[in-house]
Amino acid sequence: MARTVAIGIQSFDEIIKKNYFYIDKTNLTQERSQAVRSRSGSTMGSCWG
Repeated sequence: MARTVAIGIQSFDEIIKKNYFYIDKTNLTQERSQAVRSRSGSTMGSCWG
């Protein structure tokens, strides 16, 4: 059975009830943030440099 990917849905309740496929991108976001900080030389991120 194919499942729909939950794009733009903010409610875990809705994701569970409708049996959507959820992709947790938390670690990806953290890794990207660390990469930006290491390239900019700033501990506050590139927008504060």
